Amino acid sequence: MEAALIAFLEKAAADYPWLLMTLMVMGLLRLINKPLFAFWRSYVQSTPDLKDDAFLDKVEASPVWKAVLFVIDWTASVKLPPKKP
Repeated sequence: MEAALIAFLEKAAADYPWLLMTLMVMGLLRLINKPLFAFWRSYVQSTPDLKDDAFLDKVEASPVWKAVLFVIDWTASVKLPPKKP
């Protein structure tokens, strides 16, 4: 099974390098995005100035940012079915 998967990925990388690069970039964005914004939120909440809080709220509420997050979430997430009790 592993050999077949490796052969498939090698062929896909040779035939469609742009697709694998796109998937890799999206995965990296997902990997970096959440910790970065959690750190940024923690930082702005620790400062006494409220301007940076308002700016971060504005960035997170922007339709462009929401679209970027949707695309990253939709394409780079593993959706597992809920556990049955």
